[in-house]
Amino acid sequence: MMSLSNHHEKTTGIDDSSSCYLGNSKNRANEDHRAVITEVKENDDKEGQYPPKTKGMKKHRVSGTDAMMEKTNKVASSLKDAMEELDRIWDVDDDDNSCASSLSSFDEDHEKQMQNVESLPSSPSRNRVRQTAALLVRVFSNELYDPAVQALAEHEELRSEAINLTHQLEISQREVKRLKGSELRSKESIQNLLKAVDRSTEEAKDSSQAKLVEAKLRADLLQTRKERDDLHHESMVSKRSLELVTNEANSLKQEKSRLQKENIRLEREARSARVLAESLSRSKNANLNNGNDEHNAEFYKRKTRDLETHLQGMTARLAEKNQELMELRHCRDRNLSQNRLEALRAGKKISNKKIRVSNAR
Repeated sequence: MMSLSNHHEKTTGIDDSSSCYLGNSKNRANEDHRAVITEVKENDDKEGQYPPKTKGMKKHRVSGTDAMMEKTNKVASSLKDAMEELDRIWDVDDDDNSCASSLSSFDEDHEKQMQNVESLPSSPSRNRVRQTAALLVRVFSNELYDPAVQALAEHEELRSEAINLTHQLEISQREVKRLKGSELRSKESIQNLLKAVDRSTEEAKDSSQAKLVEAKLRADLLQTRKERDDLHHESMVSKRSLELVTNEANSLKQEKSRLQKENIRLEREARSARVLAESLSRSKNANLNNGNDEHNAEFYKRKTRDLETHLQGMTARLAEKNQELMELRHCRDRNLSQNRLEALRAGKKISNKKIRVSNAR
């Protein structure tokens, strides 16, 4: 009895340790499985936060997540197979039902397991338990721990790559903002240049129109000056001709007065000659026989004829001078009328030009 009890205690200790190890292994595997799934979900949630330029990286991360899910499923299936193998080991003998039930329910209390154990497992069962535990450890190491470490390394690598890509994206965004700012500044400068060109074009048009008006005014001014000079020259000529005509008229007046005086003198001499002739004729009638008287009579007759001839010449000359004086008066009146007409025409032209200049302005 003592040996059986000791053997039972030893077997119970081994079973308890095996069940505890298996329970801990299963719990650790479940926790690792949940941690991997949680990390995959967090990575999937973080994928929506990456900018549009990491689409290729997102596909790579999705493919890595799918691979991790496949590995996790494989590990879960391996663990399930191991658990089935363990259940099969504990179900070899009909007497091992309590141990099988204790292994199938890893989460029950230790005291409940001790009450349900009615028989001890055999030595082959312990060997199979050891083999199963070794198999579980090997499966855990090969199928879960190593892929988890590799997945963690890949995750860190992808995370660093994502950080680098995010940094590059920020740099690219700053560069895009800078380029947009420079583009806006260049557009503003181009618009300012276009406005300046438009203003310069308008100013050039205004200046060209002003130059045309100025040239037209200069031409009109030159024409007006030329006409003024011509009119001034004509007025000077007219004044000179008027002075000449006036001087000639004065000389004609003097000549006329002299001729009138000469005519008066000749008339007086003619009267004296007629008186002398009458006296001579009377003396002739009185003294027909006196030769000296005849000689005096002949002398007086000749003198009278000379005086008459001179009187006729002076009368003809006076008539010519009167005719010249009339012609000079007519020329003076015509020149005065022409000067008045030219002055009126010049005044009309100047007024018309002033009107045209005011209209052009």
